[in-house]
Amino acid sequence: MIRHQLQKQIDFTYQEKMIADYILEHPHCILEYNARELADMLYTSSSTIIRFCKKLGFSGFPSFQRQYAYEHSLRNQFSEKVVLDNVTSQNVCNVLENMYHYVFQETNLSLDQEELNKIVSLLLDKEKIILYGTQFNYLMLQSFALNLSSINKMAQVFNDSNNFHLDSLNPKENVVIISSHSGNNPQMIRIALELKKRHITTIALTNPSDHTLEKLCDYHLYLFSADENSRIGFLQWPISLNYILQILYICMLEKYKKIKGD
Repeated sequence: MIRHQLQKQIDFTYQEKMIADYILEHPHCILEYNARELADMLYTSSSTIIRFCKKLGFSGFPSFQRQYAYEHSLRNQFSEKVVLDNVTSQNVCNVLENMYHYVFQETNLSLDQEELNKIVSLLLDKEKIILYGTQFNYLMLQSFALNLSSINKMAQVFNDSNNFHLDSLNPKENVVIISSHSGNNPQMIRIALELKKRHITTIALTNPSDHTLEKLCDYHLYLFSADENSRIGFLQWPISLNYILQILYICMLEKYKKIKGD
């Protein structure tokens, strides 16, 4: 997702950071200007803007602009104001259906297919999966662990840990999934740090805005995360988390069936 790439600013030069910050502060500029006009506003060159777009994985400014317009339109179609200003007892079912669809689309935009495939193979390869999360993350992970039992995969869920349990984990046999909405939950950060010391492979399920947990883990999948002031954000995060967990389970199930020759 373009917004996430602009926020992360991985391997950006000083000039590229300046461009990214300007777009984040003035989101409509990409919709209103071409590469030359944007370059003039930023006191740079059109070639710099084009190189910036290519660094983000686009063939040039037009393809970057098209994808940006699509993502921007998607967010506007389901803004919080639209939802809360128009919901009634008569249309609440349609509103919820649209919200699920919107969260799925937003989650898909952030989904790295290559990373997903690596994680699925890793989960199938390890003897036991350990899952950590608090509050609704914990509840969602419990459901995921139950699903895993159907493919004979051992899984345990915890909302906290102790050194005795961590010391019992074997790097060759175990993989750990850590889910955190904020990405900086102190309990989850402590667990990730301890696991890193013990060379246990870890997977972070977190939002794309805060990279604390992500940097401590070996793999990560991004989930949809609403603005912290959102009044419906507490509904959207569990939808995205459950969606990602179901994707993981279905991918694992298909590979498991192939291995078993079903």
